[in-house]
Amino acid sequence: LGVILSIALNVQSAERPSINALYTSGQIQLDGVLDEKAWSTADKAGGGFLQYEPRQGIPMSQKTEFMVVYDDMNIYFGVLVHDTEPGKIVASVMERDEVPYYDDSLFLAIDTMNDNRNGYVLWTNLNGIKYDANVTNNSSLNSQWDGIWDVKTKRTKIGWQAEFKLPFSTVRHREGINRWGFNLWRKLPRNGEAGRWAGSRPEIRTYHFAQAGKIEGIQIKNKS
Repeated sequence: LGVILSIALNVQSAERPSINALYTSGQIQLDGVLDEKAWSTADKAGGGFLQYEPRQGIPMSQKTEFMVVYDDMNIYFGVLVHDTEPGKIVASVMERDEVPYYDDSLFLAIDTMNDNRNGYVLWTNLNGIKYDANVTNNSSLNSQWDGIWDVKTKRTKIGWQAEFKLPFSTVRHREGINRWGFNLWRKLPRNGEAGRWAGSRPEIRTYHFAQAGKIEGIQIKNKS
């Protein structure tokens, strides 16, 4: 029984990666460029996201990396979306709350109370559109929720990148040290690929927080 339990715990741990958030006292200019010092010193996670479609558990054909930085008022997510054929990136959706499902896109799922059940999603494409929703009990996705947040994107020689800014005041959180659930989903439509940072099981949604990775080391001065 002890051996079985140990194996189960190791499998669970392997499926739940983590990243440390970096505190900065410097200003982050939201422009999609990611050229502030904080971005160059922050931990970088990702790399070979695992597909959940079409080939479950196989690394995506293009690399995705991300960093997490925060200051006293906001948390920022910087994503490097590598693409060896940047001229083929699909970006058709332009309007807020229009679903960019058939575009090259990034979908962030954030469990700010670390309860493995509730949280928020932020979705964008190369055009920098904003789709958002809150999540209840790992199942109910309420797209009527319109939170205060922003994102800027930029096309680069290696693909594209996105810079997200989420004010702590927009989401529920705890005062002091926070550990957040987090997952990041990437859609690569021309190859029919979709993959995640944490969890490649196709029956699991990206906003199923029990399967998400973790952001460590966020310290917030005021609780929501």
